[in-house]
Amino acid sequence: MSVLLYEWRRISTLRSTWILSGLALGQAVLILLLPLLLSVEFYQSTSTSLNDLIPITIVPIFIIFMSTIAGAAFGHDYRHGTIRTSLSLFPNRLELLFGRVTLVLLFTTFVYAMTVFALIFTVWAWSTATGGFDWTTFAPAFIRALLYMTIYNLGVLAIVMLTRIQALGIVVPLMMTLAVEGIVTLILSSRYPWISDYMPYSQGINWAIGSMYESTSDYTSITSVFTSIPLPFLGFNVTLFLIAIWLFHRRDAS
Repeated sequence: MSVLLYEWRRISTLRSTWILSGLALGQAVLILLLPLLLSVEFYQSTSTSLNDLIPITIVPIFIIFMSTIAGAAFGHDYRHGTIRTSLSLFPNRLELLFGRVTLVLLFTTFVYAMTVFALIFTVWAWSTATGGFDWTTFAPAFIRALLYMTIYNLGVLAIVMLTRIQALGIVVPLMMTLAVEGIVTLILSSRYPWISDYMPYSQGINWAIGSMYESTSDYTSITSVFTSIPLPFLGFNVTLFLIAIWLFHRRDAS
């Protein structure tokens, strides 16, 4: 419990934590409002679901802000040389590590929940244009985006712990998602047509925004959310995280 309190004091006293959280929530609401403010017919007249909102407000822009908060968990300590102070207070490295990771994931989940609440309120407030909010597929859509963010952030934490460079933890997953995997697939797909199925971040983002589902009926099942998690995305990030745990436990702190 003491490590969680320590981590809360650390994360809550970083000004960047609140700035990034505010920007993450604000950009999501602004993107949602933009077509309404410009009188552009963007939303359907029937109803708007969370599945409709995730690709334009949560993934990937909101996730980038949250990954920056996650990267700062260890990146700030390594950058300013305060990792030794943290370890002197908590000599058990695994206690510090899991306490820090737990607090980061809880905090980003809280910001995510508040952002979703703000989006739902906005859809309800402008119901004449959005058609109101459709709760039918809310739970699976909410869980799917949350799982994507959690797995993504584990990869960010792992890269920062492995390299001790905060910027790499943020940039590497982002570049793999937006550029590297697409280029590799483009170059090699003629010889290896199956290669796109093994690109972790491409598979992850396609799953998060729902483009991997063949029909809208797949959105209604919470069970299908867990059974359809792309194994390359999950396996890559969890493997990185396990390696990072092992090295954090064994190597020198500096």
